[in-house]
Amino acid sequence: MIESIWRRITEKMFPQTQPKAAATANNQTPSAVAEIAKNVPDGYSIRESLQGALHDFVRNSGFENVHLEEMIREFVGMLASYREEDLPLFPEVFVFSSPNGLTALAPSTTQVTLGSAKLAADSASAIVKNCATLAASGWAIFVVKEQDDVRYGVFRAIRHALALGDEESMLGLGRDEPVVVIRNRGHLTVELRSTTGTRFTAALTTTLTR
Repeated sequence: MIESIWRRITEKMFPQTQPKAAATANNQTPSAVAEIAKNVPDGYSIRESLQGALHDFVRNSGFENVHLEEMIREFVGMLASYREEDLPLFPEVFVFSSPNGLTALAPSTTQVTLGSAKLAADSASAIVKNCATLAASGWAIFVVKEQDDVRYGVFRAIRHALALGDEESMLGLGRDEPVVVIRNRGHLTVELRSTTGTRFTAALTTTLTR
């Protein structure tokens, strides 16, 4: 299984090794959020009241950068019902406020960097698309803030304290090195957990897109 994951990671990092037809098809596949907004009248959105509650949760977890907060909110909207090629995917996304948190929780031998992006909400879509198919069988997506950018990739989350359900290791980081993990918990339902030991469940609604 691990060999299969590494092979897929290599294909992501070196796309020229893929058959041309397959690469073209992947490039033409829109993200779940973009596809919904373009092709159907209903799209998923976070209610204004829910945005305020999510803002409070992220800030109370120790995150202070507004762009990282907006990126987290974008991840929540995407993971509520993420699909690629009409197949549902359920990646977990770990957002780190600094490289120190990532180093503490994911040794370099268990993480693979796939790229970097601007620290902005608009980068969330490309990050999930580039990593979602690899984030399975114990692997998860990581996004770590590095100055004005973010570095992203996949790591062995199955060895991670959050993935194992043992919160004691996470509480050692607390607000000093905040981490939030975002995962789908059902239809249009997303759960967030932080290193402060708190949880937040976001239940999204459908609204008319104009």
